[in-house]
Amino acid sequence: MENDKKEIWLNEIIDSLRLCFDGNGFFAFHESDENKAANAFTGAVGGLGMEPEDFINLAIGQARLMYTDEKVLVDAQQSIRDFVERQLWLQLKIWENLGFNFNPEYYSDVEALNTIIRITGGNFRLIDRLFSQITRIIKVNQLTFISKDVVEAARKCLLMA
Repeated sequence: MENDKKEIWLNEIIDSLRLCFDGNGFFAFHESDENKAANAFTGAVGGLGMEPEDFINLAIGQARLMYTDEKVLVDAQQSIRDFVERQLWLQLKIWENLGFNFNPEYYSDVEALNTIIRITGGNFRLIDRLFSQITRIIKVNQLTFISKDVVEAARKCLLMA
């Protein structure tokens, strides 16, 4: 049952990726496509637990299915990598602004970041609101790091319509 769910989710992510390429192979070329790409990234990294590099490979594989021109494929690969770097940079920049260092070697940091990605779905307003709650919880409880439990507690504090 769980594998069927993951397979369905993966197919939805692949369908979303297909919509994020223009005729020249550039990835997420309009604002609406950027949102679709962010949702696909969130589903892959936050929901399925993929590494960002696996998401890149998945998107590049989709580009290979759609385009045969080698120059277009090179452009697509670069635009996909740029997109993923922007997504990760945004998350980590906010993390550092709180005064914490993100260490990809620590499981708790990676787990917390994946939870943030899953909850926010690339919605910048929600990211901002979530991090303000995380800050409040950390100050009140005098914590020294962000964990999945802190992120989940912050999510419960949010009023979402």
